[in-house]
Amino acid sequence: MSLSAGDEHSAVGKCRLHMTKRWLTVFFVAALFGDKAFADCVPSPDTPASVIEYFQKFNKPLPERFCAKEDAVPQASEQPSQEPPEAGPSKCELTLAVTRNALATLGRLEKTLDAAAALRGQQLEGELKAAVEELDAKKAAFTLATNDLAQATRNLAGVLEKCAKGE
Repeated sequence: MSLSAGDEHSAVGKCRLHMTKRWLTVFFVAALFGDKAFADCVPSPDTPASVIEYFQKFNKPLPERFCAKEDAVPQASEQPSQEPPEAGPSKCELTLAVTRNALATLGRLEKTLDAAAALRGQQLEGELKAAVEELDAKKAAFTLATNDLAQATRNLAGVLEKCAKGE
């Protein structure tokens, strides 16, 4: 059974769509549950956002040195700082960063899949062309053999007629 060019492209498209859906599911789950590593630790206000994003990107817990101290409540006698404290990124911002990373990865994956599908399509087209050429050659050989058999049958019929007439 052979596939037509339309069936071939349909099969490649279905395979690519299936793989894309699988990767989308993986990245969606990662985006939803990727911040669970931070459940036991609240980042301290002076922790740079890039550090938080780095550990979240790899779904690793934030090291204790970057966590806010629970017992570090400012005393009334302390002077408030003149600088506003640097607030760490919110959970929404972190989820957005993870989602952006996932989308960028999906973009790169889509380009890779497109290139692989194009390469595979070219390979299949080459194989299909070679198979068609081989089939055409066998068809030509079969046609020649059929003609030879028909000629031999006519010759045999002529010989049998001569034998029947007694010649």
